[in-house]
Amino acid sequence: MFAYAMRRLLHFIPTVLAVSLIMFLLLNVLPGNAALMAGDKQQLRPELMEKLKQEWGLDKPLHIRYLTYVRDLSLIHISEPTR
Repeated sequence: MFAYAMRRLLHFIPTVLAVSLIMFLLLNVLPGNAALMAGDKQQLRPELMEKLKQEWGLDKPLHIRYLTYVRDLSLIHISEPTR
């Protein structure tokens, strides 16, 4: 019984990583930009948009953003609370 549970656990980990990678890639392939959406569809100044991209890590390479995404998911830190 223990061996069966361990086998299931070892299959669960790569499955979760594969699903998280697929979801991450789908979210990054979609057109648009989170920094643009933050402005309530108003025209943002380019320097403000760059500041938002740096603050949210959108200026980093895709693999670094994925590792941050997985780390935040593992810590159950999905997003910052809105005030």
